[in-house]
Amino acid sequence: MKVYRFPPLTPARLFRESAVSYYLRALKYPNFDKPFTRLNLATMDWPPLLGLCLAQLRHRYSDYESRLAAGEDRETLHREIHAAAFHAFPWLRADPRPLPPPPARLALDEAAATLAHLKDFEHSLTETLGSPGVRNSRKSRESVKEMIVKLRAEIAELTAILTQQRISEEGAVCSFGATATGVDYDWLGHRLYPNSIRYLGFKCPGCGAGVYTSKRPLPIGQGQLAIVASCFCVTHFTPAVDGRKFEPVTLVRWVGFVEQVTAMAEEETPNRASTA
Repeated sequence: MKVYRFPPLTPARLFRESAVSYYLRALKYPNFDKPFTRLNLATMDWPPLLGLCLAQLRHRYSDYESRLAAGEDRETLHREIHAAAFHAFPWLRADPRPLPPPPARLALDEAAATLAHLKDFEHSLTETLGSPGVRNSRKSRESVKEMIVKLRAEIAELTAILTQQRISEEGAVCSFGATATGVDYDWLGHRLYPNSIRYLGFKCPGCGAGVYTSKRPLPIGQGQLAIVASCFCVTHFTPAVDGRKFEPVTLVRWVGFVEQVTAMAEEETPNRASTA
């Protein structure tokens, strides 16, 4: 019997990949006798979710399709691959949900991981354009193309964040955005205590919380360090490079950050409503 080897996959990642593959198959090969259903990975029954996971491992992480095309027995291949999957991932033997929260990642590491997921999804969606179920349906084709356009915009935005030249002859280039929760300080993946931060002398005009900054540069992922400032609605960081000067964070500048973050949130609202 052939030995199958799978990459190290967490339950959360395998569940997510399996759901994406399910949606892509529904687009590629529409089955009107078995209508498409929206998956809830947190609450759906375990046997169907297990089936999706095993299908994902068969089709993506083994040579199942090529061996099947070569005339090998389907049931035998299923037994072999599923036995290898249960050996590689013992948690498949019983429902592992509820899953523990994912470990906190630094801001730029999180952005890099998200970028990888988006690129993988874009590649999969591009492949579906050539499938009969999408190619022969104008509505499906336009829907997939619209999703690809949105994905590429997100990919371009994250790529710009990760590849931006943050150090120039004039000094360091800062970045800012909305906090993760909107109700607490956001130190870009860190938990800071009072002795690690200092008050900048003013309160945010948007949320009313005092604006604080880290006393020392913090790792923000991808090998970068930065001085981080935050209130409840905006987080801001400036790359820390010895000998480089940067413009201090003032109330006037913070007002500008708040206005731009608010404007960005208002622009995104219609998009969220249209995809709900």
